[in-house]
This record gives sequence, C-alpha cells and structure tokens, in this order.
Amino acid sequence: MYERRGRWYYTVDIKDPATGKWRKVWSHAFDRQADAWTARVEALDRVHHGRFADPGRITVGEYLERWQKSRPVGFGVRVTTANTYGYQVAWMLPHIGQVLLRDLAPDQIRAMYRTLLESGGRGGRPLAVATVRGVHTALHKAMEDAVADDLIWRNPMDRVRRPTAVSTRDLTVWDADQAIRFLSAVDGDRLAPMWLLFLTTGMRRGEVVGLRWKDVNLQTGQIAVRHQLTSMNGKVVSSDPKTSSSRATVAIDEVVVESLRRHRASQREERLFIGPAWQDSGYVFVWPDGSPYNPEYLTRLFGRLIARAGLPVIRLHDLRHTCATLLLEAGVPMKVVQERLRHSSYSTTADIYASVTAGMQHDAARTITTLLAPKGDRATS
Repeated sequence: MYERRGRWYYTVDIKDPATGKWRKVWSHAFDRQADAWTARVEALDRVHHGRFADPGRITVGEYLERWQKSRPVGFGVRVTTANTYGYQVAWMLPHIGQVLLRDLAPDQIRAMYRTLLESGGRGGRPLAVATVRGVHTALHKAMEDAVADDLIWRNPMDRVRRPTAVSTRDLTVWDADQAIRFLSAVDGDRLAPMWLLFLTTGMRRGEVVGLRWKDVNLQTGQIAVRHQLTSMNGKVVSSDPKTSSSRATVAIDEVVVESLRRHRASQREERLFIGPAWQDSGYVFVWPDGSPYNPEYLTRLFGRLIARAGLPVIRLHDLRHTCATLLLEAGVPMKVVQERLRHSSYSTTADIYASVTAGMQHDAARTITTLLAPKGDRATS
C-alpha cells in the first residue's frame, strides 16, 4: 500500500503468461486507505484465480476507437449498425474518452448520460432519449467485449440503468383531423399513396422508401416487409429491416390497395414516357426516371408539405406514432398495435404508448382508414 499526496494506491505482482516474467501493476487512486485495502484484497483474489485483468494505460477513447474498427460488417454487424456505432462513439469521447479504461466508473457514465440528455446534441440542444439509450447499448457491448478480452474484470455498465424510455407525453403526433388535413393537402400528388401508407401501416421511413413491387400483393392486401433503404454519409444503402421481428407481413385494406393500383398505373405511364432512360429499380416509390429516393430527401419533403398545409410540425417518423395512437384511441388492443408496428416485444409498445387507453377490438387495417376518412364519410363507414 502507498500514499501519495493524500491519496492511496496498491500494487500487485502478476506473471505475464507470454514471457513468464513477473511485473508490478499499480492501482488507480483511492481517497480512503480502507477502500484501497478492500480493492487490493479483491485484486489479489482475482490474481490467485487467474482472473486479473490489466489494460495498462489505455484510455476509454483509445479502446472505443479500436473496438469500433475491429467490428467488421458481415460478421454479425450490419452496415447501418456499424455506421451508428461511429456516431455513438463520437458522442461518448468528449465525456469519458480521457478516462483510463480500468478506472471507468458507473457515476462517470451516468454523468455523461445527464449531459447528453441536457445538451449533447447539435448547438447544445438535448439529445433524444432513444439516442442516449442507443449510446448505452453500444457502450455496454464495448465493455462486454473488454471483459471477454481480459482487459477489465467486470463490466461497469452492469451497474448503470438505461435512460427511461420515451412516453406518449414526449411524442408529438397528429390527431385524426390533422391527419385528414394532411392527406387532403397531398391529394393528387404523385406520392400521395406513399403518405397514406405511412399513416395507415406505421411502417418506418426506410421500409417505405425501400418497398419493392415484388413484396406487394394487391390481390390479398398484404405487404411483406423484407427490405429497406437508409441514408449513410449521403449515400443510399440497401439493407435488411431493423430487427428480425421487423420482417413481417403487414395487412392493408381496400382503400390503400386501390391507391397503390392507381400509383402503379401512373408509374407505368412514366416508364413509357421516359423510355430507355427508365431505371428498373423495382421500388414502389421512385423518381419519375425510376431511380430510388434518398430517405433524407423524403424527410425534407415532408417538412415542406406540412409547412405548406399549416399543420403542427412533427417528424416523418412521428407518422408511425400517429398511426399507433390513432389505433389505440379507437380501441384497438395494444397487442394488435404491437404486431402492426412489428415491435419485438409487447413491453416496448406498452412503454411508448402507455397513456393511450385501449378498449374495443377492431381490425387494424380497416380501423385506421375509417379514422382517416373525410368527416362526411365516417358515419357511413
């Protein structure tokens, strides 16, 4: 045991399995001698049982950058996941990057979460709870790998809870009348069927823009979600849906079916007009020359459309939340909404939409278009 400038340290001797030589390893600083003594006893026990980990002077930042680069796409990691890890690591580095890996403590991680939630976004704006939850998941995985690589002996993330999930009071959604106003505003637009699909199915942006005609069955009124397009560093990337549970079949009713039939007929006319310059991409929603949309463009387009219609500002992803809340308010059971949104578990749906009361049972595909019918038509629906 050693005291330096009022702080306490301990050392342990460990044998390097590669060289067979003994070397001395210093602990981090402790404010109290009793804490250093307790930690030394635990360290000696780990040495005795061959479980002592020593990352040396490597910092959390150095480890995270090395960890991110060592996770190749195709070995259990999707290209979009690998790209997301890059953003998540970048958010962590200013807060815990300079901490020694062996010294990373739960209170430092919690402090980072508080800062990210309060001012971690661009221009000092708060980061979304869902984003910080993603940071938590990435950091937990990184520390888990550090334990497996014998760099640390215990995962500090095991003692840190994820930030609380977002609830409906944090969501900004439209009511049925506002959704109807939006559909009326885009009526006649070549992409009107796409906006109807967003509101009636709750499909994600990448799933809608990546929807292929071969995955649409207009005879049975079913859409197979098998593919998505995402934007990564300005480029359009093709990938599988977000999770395994996202790969499912979504029911659509006759209103949506008829809308897609008209859209397909219009697309064929565009193809004849363009001629040899047409790009046969196979996607349902494309530019007039057949090339697929960049998902980011649709986000910007949505913002312009709602501003023109004078509607409350929401995100494109909030059309998914709008679909869910309209169904729940109409009495569709939470379990049915979970299956409609293709959440991996019932608890995920319940956490997000906990304040929306579910009552009578209805068919989800028919209920949503009934809600979105013009007021004069609702009484006869």
